[in-house]
Amino acid sequence: MHKKNIHTAISILLLVMPLLLSACSGSKQTYLPIEASLVDKGTTKAEVTKMLGPPSAVVEQPDGTEEWYYFDDKTWFWQHTPLIGKYLGDKRVESLQIILKRDRVVSATYYVQKLS
Repeated sequence: MHKKNIHTAISILLLVMPLLLSACSGSKQTYLPIEASLVDKGTTKAEVTKMLGPPSAVVEQPDGTEEWYYFDDKTWFWQHTPLIGKYLGDKRVESLQIILKRDRVVSATYYVQKLS
């Protein structure tokens, strides 16, 4: 009887593992809280681009100030489960806003927004 339980557990694991692994693959990992801590006041635009890559969005203000935004949708692997995944937790968007004036960082703000 003990061998049957082991075989059952292994069979379940073999069926579930591809789902777990597929949920983790294919997306670039970003760590916006850590990246926000690397951006100091006075950092140049070129240095920010080298560290973080191009922003997801740019808003140019009339006074010449630029607002750069980096976004990362956060979902857990179980939220990719067919049919029920959308009911298994909140979806969040992590954002990093970098404000540049005269090609230098004035501020960097990290925040999280829950989506309904």
